[in-house]
Amino acid sequence: MKYQIDFGFPLELPAYLNLPSWHQAKHVLDLGSGDGYYATKLATYFPDKCYTCVDIDQRAIDAGRKQFGGLQNNNIEYSRADVLNYHGNFPIAIARLLVQHLDTPQDLLRAAPNFLQPDGVLIVIDSDDRSRLFWPTEKCHRIERFFCSFSEFQPGREYSAKMVDIAPSYGFESKVHHLLLIPSSLPSYKNLFYRSYQLFFQIVREHYRMEFDYKSLFDELDEWLADRSAYAHIGVKICIFAYGSSR
Repeated sequence: MKYQIDFGFPLELPAYLNLPSWHQAKHVLDLGSGDGYYATKLATYFPDKCYTCVDIDQRAIDAGRKQFGGLQNNNIEYSRADVLNYHGNFPIAIARLLVQHLDTPQDLLRAAPNFLQPDGVLIVIDSDDRSRLFWPTEKCHRIERFFCSFSEFQPGREYSAKMVDIAPSYGFESKVHHLLLIPSSLPSYKNLFYRSYQLFFQIVREHYRMEFDYKSLFDELDEWLADRSAYAHIGVKICIFAYGSSR
């Protein structure tokens, strides 16, 4: 989760900076927050806000309280709860890499009025697997085959795009629907790509137990890292929904 946040946060930051309602908000809800690492990154840039981190996993909540509970002038709070049954009154709610774990995209839109103010804003940040690229492609055959196999093993959901289409039916207006490409050419990012995908391949092998030639896969990833001209990027979608705009 830390790798996922370190990947995206620098490029996601402008979405917050260019959102007037974000600057006005004093309380922010982070849904499916994990240990709250993302909230600590936000609090570094926006220390004037209070952040409430909500996650169903008590271990994540405990880890966040232990690691970050005393940081940022104690403006980060933690609560163990099912995000779809959480109640509050927040001007801003963030769902980062959450919707892909829900049964349907409608679930979050139905639940949002329980924790958003009548004119609140829901920020959905979701991965876009179709935008992933490792280059040169002729030297990344095993990596490409791995992701093809994994997509069959565990199909992606692409829920954020569906939410844009159905949002008006639930009282939301889609204000922003933007695809970010996060490149390995940024300073230090190539090593971040390498460490992240090395860990991801290990998780799929050991946790999901998907059959694959992992030795060849790791060898190809090593070769990609050693090639100075090699490149990769991943895609992240940012969708911003305004509640009450379409009711």
